[in-house]
Amino acid sequence: MTVKTPLKWVGSKVRLMPQLRDHLPEGKRLVEPFAGSCAVMMNTDYDEYLIADLNPDLVNLYKVMAYH
Repeated sequence: MTVKTPLKWVGSKVRLMPQLRDHLPEGKRLVEPFAGSCAVMMNTDYDEYLIADLNPDLVNLYKVMAYH
C-alpha cells in the first residue's frame, strides 16, 4: 500500500513508490536531500531519516507537523 502525502507536489514520487522501493539502499537511515512532499519517507520504514530542503517554509511545516 502506498501512503499519500499531505501536500500535492510537482515531482512527487507517490505513484513511483512501488517501483522505487526496490531500488532504495538497505540500511538504518534514509537521506532525502530534496524533501518535497516527503513521499519516499512516508512510504519506507527506515529507523532514521535525514530530510532536507532549501525551501524554509516547507522545512518549517514539517517541523511543526513533527513536534506539535
